[in-house]
Amino acid sequence: MNSNSGRQLRLAVIGAGIAGLACAREVQQAGGSVVVFEKSRGSGGRLATRYRGDLRFDHGAQYVTARSPGFREVIETAQAAQAAAVWQPRGIELTETWYVGRPGMTDLVTPLAEGVSLHLESQVQSIRTRDGLWCLQDTENRELGRFHQVVAAMPARQARELLLPHSRLFDAAADCTLAPCMTAMVAFDQAILPGQDLLREREAPVSWAARNSSKPDRPEAPDSWVLQAHPQWSAGFLEASPEARGEALLTEWQNQLGRSSLPRPCHLESHSWLYARVDTPLAAPFLLDADKGLAACGDWCLGARVEAAWDSGRQLGHMLAAFA
Repeated sequence: MNSNSGRQLRLAVIGAGIAGLACAREVQQAGGSVVVFEKSRGSGGRLATRYRGDLRFDHGAQYVTARSPGFREVIETAQAAQAAAVWQPRGIELTETWYVGRPGMTDLVTPLAEGVSLHLESQVQSIRTRDGLWCLQDTENRELGRFHQVVAAMPARQARELLLPHSRLFDAAADCTLAPCMTAMVAFDQAILPGQDLLREREAPVSWAARNSSKPDRPEAPDSWVLQAHPQWSAGFLEASPEARGEALLTEWQNQLGRSSLPRPCHLESHSWLYARVDTPLAAPFLLDADKGLAACGDWCLGARVEAAWDSGRQLGHMLAAFA
């Protein structure tokens, strides 16, 4: 399936997170034809921002670091495009620079997506072979296109479910473990914890609490916070309603702060990330069945950092660029 018989390589990337976009960019720059399919309304994956009127919450990845020269170049490009900025939260001493997207975390991938054919709200349900090519179908069995190669840039479990029927290689994704993370987005009309923008208690039910309104280019009022739960606590709330999760997280935070009460929030909602944190990575940059023309990439391959997701997609894209 990987041979394009002298024709321009047509590549489908399923998932418009940073791994998928990094892969797509490498192949496109090498002359390949790339289409990226994303089931959500926007790109970025867990580099996510939720807008609620004048409110804004980065409810997925909270920041990124850049340790390799290649990823530092990505961040510098985003900064030059006004799509990234340094975040220096009060109340914590940082040992490395933290970067955030601007005006939201989603915007961090904007430069990577430039020039890429991106189909949003387009969920790939299955793939099958037809006329020597991979045919992608959506949830209503409509054909989305035919391609020489397919990349699943999605969580390990989902990539395995999609690709395993066509190649036993992807059974290796079952060795990766990812933990859930319940997140609450809460805003108050008055400031909570003046002078302190971040609290981290790694083993507490609320292991992360950040003042989202302290980040560059975010509205300063209302006082907006993102609360993220410990994986074990999160696992106990997988079946709870979004309303119950939000209230429970807020109560846990109140208890951790030693408060008898907090002001009633002017906004409270929650989000459930089922595959948020990589506990056991693949320890390889990607999975590739070159004979079948199928591959998978993501942070689950290398580790629990945004840079790891980018590196996974970049390395896979570099490999696939040889077929372009």
